[in-house]
Amino acid sequence: MEQANLNGDLPIHLVAKVGKLMNRPTFINKEDGNIRHQIICERRNNDGNTTLHEAVLNSHDDIANDLFQKHKTATYCLNKDKCCPLFLAIKNKNWNDSDLVRDMIIEKNGNEDFKNRLKDGKSIIHMAIVTRKRDILKLIIDKAPHLVDSFDSRGRSPLSYAAYIGYVEGVSLLLKHDANL
Repeated sequence: MEQANLNGDLPIHLVAKVGKLMNRPTFINKEDGNIRHQIICERRNNDGNTTLHEAVLNSHDDIANDLFQKHKTATYCLNKDKCCPLFLAIKNKNWNDSDLVRDMIIEKNGNEDFKNRLKDGKSIIHMAIVTRKRDILKLIIDKAPHLVDSFDSRGRSPLSYAAYIGYVEGVSLLLKHDANL
């Protein structure tokens, strides 16, 4: 269970990448206690990816949903590129209308740990803007309003970034929610 390959992948990383395993619940089950939970949530491969990162990157919604439901804190983990699984899900076109993305955002509502852990990561609100995912942007604004006036790594606010890329609907949505001018 804890023997990694040359890429730093544990067997559970490979399950999340490939998306198939008859005995998947054995790997994902939290009932085995803190050791298994720690392996799934915190053990990273050489790219810094957790199993949830790998499931999202490889568009395995059933595995990603199982991992999220059993280990919601895995959503907070940043990889070496400073991306959390939620950021990757918003970025990936295969997750456009996903209940998992909505659940991840709703889970963040008012969560201080979320704010603290992701402040150094890539901005989920900026990714919702660049991908022009209006419903996701609205949900982020509603559930994590502190992000409306956040800045990305280049110092751009969501409003200035939406205006810069010509995303008029995003600008309108941000202004309706009192984005700082």
